[in-house]
Amino acid sequence: MDDSISARKVESVLAQHDAITDTAVFTTSHGALGRATVAAVTVQYDVAVRDLHLYARKNLFPHEFPTIILVLPSLPRHAGGDIIEQDILALLDRPGPARHIAPRSDAERVMAGIWAEALQMGAVGVEENFFELGGDSLAAIDIAARAKSLTGAEIDVADIFDRPTIAGQAELLAERAELLGGQAAR
Repeated sequence: MDDSISARKVESVLAQHDAITDTAVFTTSHGALGRATVAAVTVQYDVAVRDLHLYARKNLFPHEFPTIILVLPSLPRHAGGDIIEQDILALLDRPGPARHIAPRSDAERVMAGIWAEALQMGAVGVEENFFELGGDSLAAIDIAARAKSLTGAEIDVADIFDRPTIAGQAELLAERAELLGGQAAR
């Protein structure tokens, strides 16, 4: 499918969300994300990024889901009004909450897959915060159960609250899987 047509459709759908006041959607090739659809939005009231992902999932076909949604105070524009995509992409490469770091180990890949399913999201960075993505106690229970089922290593809900990133949970998973002689450790 034509990337520009798909991007316009995603923009149109996201613009229908009550909280969203402005959108910019484009596809890119990115070192950490690979081929990605990036949606940058501005909002008129606080809304969890997870809710925006859920909204997109309800209203778009799977191949149209944004890989990442960035909520920004304003969208960078040229004087003529066109979006400055490079400025948005630069946000993905800077340290901080907007940075997406892809999984680096088997344990991180396992946990990233579990999070994506439990939180009903696309790609999740290993340093993103469980709570900032809309995680709650039910999602934590789901993550703990999936981790146990897939690896045999136990991560309990308290661990998820104590280590609210994939990197932190994967480290714990690797330690516990190693104790069990499992292969999810590395």
